[in-house]
Amino acid sequence: YDVALVQEDFAHHPVLRAAVDHTAILPGNEDSGLTTLLRADPKQVVEIERIPYGSCSGWLWGASDCFAEKGFLRVRVALADGALIDLVNTHLEAGDGEADHAVREQQVALLRERLQPRDGAALVLGGDLNLQWDRPRDHALLEALRSDLGLTNTGARPTPGSPWDRIDYLFYRETPQVAIEVVEAGMAEEFVAEGEPLSDHPALFVRLRASKRQPD
Repeated sequence: YDVALVQEDFAHHPVLRAAVDHTAILPGNEDSGLTTLLRADPKQVVEIERIPYGSCSGWLWGASDCFAEKGFLRVRVALADGALIDLVNTHLEAGDGEADHAVREQQVALLRERLQPRDGAALVLGGDLNLQWDRPRDHALLEALRSDLGLTNTGARPTPGSPWDRIDYLFYRETPQVAIEVVEAGMAEEFVAEGEPLSDHPALFVRLRASKRQPD
């Protein structure tokens, strides 16, 4: 994959770094556990923004989110034809308590504020949002994020019939300057070792075709 958006990259970062051939390995804000991997000329990375959410709930309860400093990592990439794409990697608050829901709402509000369209760049947003697709309260918050930012769901999701929860997402947003086409999306089945998954989340993928729009 030319781009990988990784969350919870804490203790295993040296192993990950040694195993990949990506030419740009970009961490998020300190203690976020975010890493974005790019197989591209590093000169194509024209801007990086590392934003901590500054909010959490729970140390020894509520999924212990406060041991991390969750946030989002925005990497702006310039394609060969001049198209600009913002790649955003994030991990939202976990847990099912009222305090956890309140923190997720704050984090989504920050995303809605900071990821509004700018400079004609397209957007790809992915990560562990900890918002259950089939839970009404979570779905409403997810839909508010999608609608307010003008996002389209790529369709990447766990394989139907698999035991995975649907809490990880890949969205995109075109602009008048940049066109994006979804070629394929789903769950990558190859991330296993000795028949067991490498993670406690499914590895979602999307193949995109992006290009700079030509003036009329």
